[in-house]
Amino acid sequence: MLAPGYERRIHHASALSRELVRHGYATLRFDLTNHVGMSEGEVRNFTLSSMIDDIASVLAACGERFDGPLFLVAPSLAARAAVRALADDDSLQRRLDAVVLVLPVVDTEFTLATAIGRNVLEDWRRGTVSAGTICRVLDHDVEYEFSRDALEQQLHGLERTRAELSDLAVPVTAIAAERDDWVRVADVQHAMAGAAPAPRSTIVLEAT
Repeated sequence: MLAPGYERRIHHASALSRELVRHGYATLRFDLTNHVGMSEGEVRNFTLSSMIDDIASVLAACGERFDGPLFLVAPSLAARAAVRALADDDSLQRRLDAVVLVLPVVDTEFTLATAIGRNVLEDWRRGTVSAGTICRVLDHDVEYEFSRDALEQQLHGLERTRAELSDLAVPVTAIAAERDDWVRVADVQHAMAGAAPAPRSTIVLEAT
């Protein structure tokens, strides 16, 4: 299963999908709800919680319909959502054989502030915005409901990500880029370094 990151649609995973199929894997791609692409909802209503629900729903469907090994590949912001989806549902963990997190967002607040150029979560903390207020997040207008949701669901900080990763009873590999502008390699390594009941592996792509 190939989960889409923020601003990503089905076609963005086509090259990876073709390569996996060439090596004998069946792949499933989907568009998120409340997002860009063919699924229902508008991107202005996007939240991490809706991303978590989508990933959990698709994983559950895969577990019900397909036999054999099942792997989850989640990039960027979808990596954070995938970790929460699995942490919230042991049955999803038991069905999975492994998880691969690609350029994973592990400190949502840092990544958003760096990518957008302002800390939209701090805007919400200070009470200077409301849920209906619009913020430009890269190429799309998103309501500040995103910030409220991220804070209330504790999806914003590094330590919570580390704790949830440590609880996952499934092998996890993280692939980080040494020169990633939005995700610090040290944060990925820290998030993956907690004691866990299943193997953990972090691959750092140098000069990338």
